[in-house]
Amino acid sequence: MCAGAINGSHIPIIAPSVDATAYYNCKGWHSVVLQAVVDHRFWFSDVFVGWLGCTHDARVLANSPLYRKAEDQGRYLFPRDVSKDVDGVEVQRILWVMWHTPYEAS
Repeated sequence: MCAGAINGSHIPIIAPSVDATAYYNCKGWHSVVLQAVVDHRFWFSDVFVGWLGCTHDARVLANSPLYRKAEDQGRYLFPRDVSKDVDGVEVQRILWVMWHTPYEAS
């Protein structure tokens, strides 16, 4: 069972006239970072955008309202007292974050 997924993406921008290097990302172009969360139905449940292109996804997440919400709930986005029995095993609903490198065609 999947609760959803979270990922960051770079949105291309025209280099700003002020502090352009801060928007220059590791891919070699200027961008802002967009972080999005989708649920198990592929519906967006959270979008956070605007960090400088040079910012790592982990920093964006750590400074997002989504992360603050998780901290307020004991570092989990879902209440820990909610669980489900799956084939005789009690499974807690928690947020699983998986970092990966986006697919790049060669």
